[in-house]
Amino acid sequence: MKLSLEINISNSSLSINHISYGQLNNPSTDVLCHAAADYLRTSIGSLHGTYNRRVYWPQELQLLIDLTLAKKYLVQPTDHLRMRLKENCLPAEVYKTALYGEIVEAEVDHGILKKIITKLRNKHRKSEDICMATIFTENSSGSIVARVKTAWINQHKDNHDTLHIEKYVSEKRPA
Repeated sequence: MKLSLEINISNSSLSINHISYGQLNNPSTDVLCHAAADYLRTSIGSLHGTYNRRVYWPQELQLLIDLTLAKKYLVQPTDHLRMRLKENCLPAEVYKTALYGEIVEAEVDHGILKKIITKLRNKHRKSEDICMATIFTENSSGSIVARVKTAWINQHKDNHDTLHIEKYVSEKRPA
């Protein structure tokens, strides 16, 4: 038996539809699909707040990120980002890689991924990481756009001893 779910995540909603493959009109397949869809809807939908990989990073959050980033996005820079790239002597087009770095922080609003912070190894200066903040917004045509807001440099060996853990979700919250 094969079960399949269709999961759609937009900037303002999460929908999980069950699609079952196997024997037609098989009640056990249908019940299983409904249960899986309900579980995902509840677990992903309960995510809310700012998460940091070093503090708390639940599997449901990683699933939400994977599902969200599986889509193709128009990646746009802001004027502030362009200024920061110049200040840090970074290539003007590096923002196009923002969705491919290691995600170290994520902001979620009731199951909708709103912002990520990624870090990428600086290939020109190996001792540094390029960090970028990207928000997901809806444009006038209803498409979701990844807007890279800012960038900064961190030392690759930085352990982030100054991390303010109180700013982040630190445990599973009740649904």
